[in-house]
Amino acid sequence: MNLKREPAIVTGTVVGLIMAFVTWLKTMGYLDWTPEQVTATERLVEYVVMFGTPVVGAIVTRYFVTPVSDPRDNNGNPLRP
Repeated sequence: MNLKREPAIVTGTVVGLIMAFVTWLKTMGYLDWTPEQVTATERLVEYVVMFGTPVVGAIVTRYFVTPVSDPRDNNGNPLRP
């Protein structure tokens, strides 16, 4: 499985891990949240991860990919003569 081609798996895993941690904190008595607060936190985490993952992915991709319109090497020299 190529995780770069499966963003839903990565997003679901991150959301699941965060919510498992929140559930553990609530179970251990560190958080005194109502069910509505837990649901609101779940939704917030889902939205942040859903919208943050593509943005971070685009930034990382832009860093590693050479633009086709103006290709340059690592020193900034044009690749075309």
